[in-house]
Amino acid sequence: MKKIASLLLAALPLVSFAQDTWAPVKDVSLQIGAGSILDFSSLAPPSVAITSPLIVKNGQFAVASAPSVPKRFLMASSGFDPATGGIPPRAKADLYIQQWKMHGYNMVRLHFVDSILMDNRLGDFDFNPTQLDNLYYLLAQMKKNGIYYVMDVITSGNGGYGNITKRWIDSKYLGKRVFFDPEAQAHWKKMVDKLFASVNPYTGMSLLKDPALAGLILVNEGGSIFVNRYGFSPGLTPLFNAWLKKKYGTTSVMATTWKTELKSTETLEANTVALASLSAGSTPRMADTLRFLTDLEKTTADWMTAYLRQDLPNYGYKGLVTAYDAWVSAQSTASRAQFDWIDMHSYFNGAASNFVDPGSVSSQDSMLAGWGQYIVDLSTSRVYGKAFTVSEYGQIYWNKFRRESGMAVPAIAAFQQWSMISQHTLAVILGYDEGTGRKDRMYPYMVGTDPIQRANETLAALLFLRGDVSPARRRYAIKMTPANVDVSTPYTNVNFDMRRISMISQIGIDYNGAAAGRNLYDAELVPNNYQLKVIYNPSLDPALAKQPLDTASSTLLAAPTTTTPWVPPAESSATGNWDLDVFNNRVTSMRKTATAAGNAPHLFDVNNVRDNVVSGVFQSDTGELNVDASRKRMIVKTPKTEGVVFATPEALTIGSLRVNTASGPALVSVSSMDGQPIGSSKRMLVIFATDARNSNMKFSDANETTMLDNGTGPVMIKTGTVNLTLTNSNAAALKVYSNTLNGVRKDLIPGTVSGSTLTVTLDTSKLTHGPTTYFEIVAP
Repeated sequence: MKKIASLLLAALPLVSFAQDTWAPVKDVSLQIGAGSILDFSSLAPPSVAITSPLIVKNGQFAVASAPSVPKRFLMASSGFDPATGGIPPRAKADLYIQQWKMHGYNMVRLHFVDSILMDNRLGDFDFNPTQLDNLYYLLAQMKKNGIYYVMDVITSGNGGYGNITKRWIDSKYLGKRVFFDPEAQAHWKKMVDKLFASVNPYTGMSLLKDPALAGLILVNEGGSIFVNRYGFSPGLTPLFNAWLKKKYGTTSVMATTWKTELKSTETLEANTVALASLSAGSTPRMADTLRFLTDLEKTTADWMTAYLRQDLPNYGYKGLVTAYDAWVSAQSTASRAQFDWIDMHSYFNGAASNFVDPGSVSSQDSMLAGWGQYIVDLSTSRVYGKAFTVSEYGQIYWNKFRRESGMAVPAIAAFQQWSMISQHTLAVILGYDEGTGRKDRMYPYMVGTDPIQRANETLAALLFLRGDVSPARRRYAIKMTPANVDVSTPYTNVNFDMRRISMISQIGIDYNGAAAGRNLYDAELVPNNYQLKVIYNPSLDPALAKQPLDTASSTLLAAPTTTTPWVPPAESSATGNWDLDVFNNRVTSMRKTATAAGNAPHLFDVNNVRDNVVSGVFQSDTGELNVDASRKRMIVKTPKTEGVVFATPEALTIGSLRVNTASGPALVSVSSMDGQPIGSSKRMLVIFATDARNSNMKFSDANETTMLDNGTGPVMIKTGTVNLTLTNSNAAALKVYSNTLNGVRKDLIPGTVSGSTLTVTLDTSKLTHGPTTYFEIVAP
């Protein structure tokens, strides 16, 4: 590998970013102090020990002792792994718990615990005793402080195997083998025995008995298609043939369905029938392959869950389980529908091609320019009646647009009423001088060292956890049944025109009618069909339910007479973009059916002049969220938070906030921190986030896609200016200050007051304490 890296360095030209637009971060400690503008501890739970587990009620998390009260969680991905120094000892663990609460986190995910415990260990399940003790202490203190936790039973494909030098390289393939290999299945069970059914000395109970364990992910990213995405393991073939025998009985009977797909060399009697190629189309072989995988994932989850819940001392787990969290398709939706809790992972364009090795490539595309596809994909992974969470998401460093996800994901998650979100990983560090692992500079996936991702998390606490963004006023269900799987492929998802509805209203799947009749949605949609079935329920939105329906609640309403979108764009496209045509027809249909005589005008806002789906402009049905894909811009306007993320500066009035000018692309937001609307607040947090890099970072191209050197500390922030006007009844008394990255108030910044408006220019290049992403507006 060293030789290859040298060749890359020789072959690629050297390009550095312009040093004069970047300034080094001077802050070393990142620990937030009590009472500062960044102290979000009021959003975190009180320091009272957890005694009641989480449950799912009407598709939302709730505490078992108060089932009628939905609970929402902003989860910190701890990021403790061998590369970041492992699980901290007691004193530092206490600091992390304090800081998690200061940031507002009310749940934490412990990830790669198997790798931490087995790092540099020779024997199988020979856990590092110091790290195990640190883990037990951390979990006990989290419980004492009211913080729930989530864990994977198995994260690494190497599980609890010993004598593995490079644990970050999957050499045991547990994720694949657990479906068919008795030894791998026994290994999974032993992990439960050794870790989860062992007594935590600091709580006196096993993890499986601990009510603070919110849920278990059975195998991290363990879906059968995901783990076999480069080709199915031969170990699945005997199971597939056994499944086919159960369905068809004999080869000759199966041949009547498969016809010419069945090769002359394939017979059930000899167990030689192969699974479909993942790249194949929708055929009988593919239909059987996907049905087989769905059944296999069900039986696998069943025996795993049964093992956790067995009636033995230290077992008997009563909490939530989930699995298969990293693939979007009709098959994976069908499989996940078995769980009360559905969790997903998704990223914009994924990680750098080779982490931070020379020649590693990362996209510099805008997520918003692509209509927020990874977010709308998540939206249609949600199944009505199930709690839906996203325990991994991100727009990964060094993508220069990553501030976009800081506004878009938490805003849409709140709008869609998801139960938990978590940006991956290492949500918090104590400081750049912490001295353990990769905490002195930025790396892909690491949130705590990146000022932009930390600003994103700060905004997420307000938009999502505090609930500044209101839930959607209308809710649509996409009807899906096993028949949809039969005509799909591993890459078939809900039509894009349906997924994009998540920008306008709430969307989810009603799988096999399980959510029907439960007042969980207002109307039904069917894939490849423009008809809209109205479910009249005025209690969902009494203010909008102006008139009763007659027979519409049981009748499919007629589709509009528009040109079919299934004709190739070259022949019939109105826009030159087939996807836009399809979505435009979908919205046109919904508008027409919502306004037809005797129907439900409250189901679609026909007066929404901001919608222009052909050009990629959307407004949510609450009026709080606006996306303009062509401008790579998103606007949030709520009583307590107003903000915009943009690629090209333009004068823009949101509400109380007006952005007059800016020096370049940025995220700009203002949030009330005293419970009052922005227009009358006396304490406000301003976020101004541009971009961040490491010192001495080098690329081979001007667009900064191919990295040659990840650089060193200190981290650098791209400096910039933004001129803002704030309309506020207290304008004459307001003062503007810059704040350090841990919230300490610093420079007084002059502003101009005119009546009830305050105008101020924020310039991060002129701050005495170095660049920042945080400012404070306060009336003394």
